[in-house]
Amino acid sequence: MPFLLMDVHFRESQWWRGAQTSRPPYRQLLAPDAVFKGKPAAELMRETLMLACSTVAMDRRFACLLFGMAPAVSRIIADLGPQDVERIAARYRSQLRPRWQDFPAYWNNLLVAARDGDETALEDSRIHGVLMIGGELLPLLEGKAV
Repeated sequence: MPFLLMDVHFRESQWWRGAQTSRPPYRQLLAPDAVFKGKPAAELMRETLMLACSTVAMDRRFACLLFGMAPAVSRIIADLGPQDVERIAARYRSQLRPRWQDFPAYWNNLLVAARDGDETALEDSRIHGVLMIGGELLPLLEGKAV
């Protein structure tokens, strides 16, 4: 996939400002049911954040596309150090979500295509995902939302 299948509020700069400063708004502490739990959740969150940090460091524009990330979030992530990544991964692991978790048809089509080795259906899933990320990012890149 030409994009990450995980999401950690990558379009929400306010969430990232709170996570960066260790003083999240009250609503951030009330995480909905975690999709990923325990040690695997912490490890997956850490890997996701490390990938985000290294990608932002190499090319912020590419990071915005790969992660569906708001430009303001890329600036915050660029300032994170290794200790920040560890702290955020440990504290907010319950915030890690599959991208488009509320769109089960996408996941069903992707998983069936992968299981069946259907290259045409996999390419359709890639294109569909790129279009969905583009739809999410367009308002952010036009400066209409942060």
